[in-house]
Amino acid sequence: MNNQRQPLNREELLERRKALKARLERERRLALIADLTASLKNLEILFTVHLGRESVEWIFDRFPVVFSGIDWDKVPGSTTRPYGEDDEKDRLIAGIISEHLTPEDAVTVIFGNADTPCLGLEARTVARHTDLFTDECEDLWVVCPEKAFCLECYHEGYVGYKAGE
Repeated sequence: MNNQRQPLNREELLERRKALKARLERERRLALIADLTASLKNLEILFTVHLGRESVEWIFDRFPVVFSGIDWDKVPGSTTRPYGEDDEKDRLIAGIISEHLTPEDAVTVIFGNADTPCLGLEARTVARHTDLFTDECEDLWVVCPEKAFCLECYHEGYVGYKAGE
């Protein structure tokens, strides 16, 4: 009986290397939100992790984006509201979400670091646990494409949003 393996050809080695690199990149990105996803699991909150950029592309397709975020002055029908302290910011975000979305509306939370995966969950979760998301990143967006809703929390002290077309 011969226990020696046949050597892999170059194409097989390249495919294995490519798969390993992809797995390591996925793990690296998931580690960026490991504490947040652990908190959500502990609270028994259902969520999905999105590694793709579809939600970000939705924003770019519909809003004037400058380097630092959305240029709300150029968005007809939008509102920007300042905040001071973190608690005020969290209440503001929760209130806007609760006012414009139903609790079961599907939203995506997008974080300011482009490497950070997005999270899909219900609007009620973001409204109830806003601090978990804002503690993860000072800059974040909450979008619900089905309701044409976009909220941006910006680290320089304001929340901008638009609901509906």
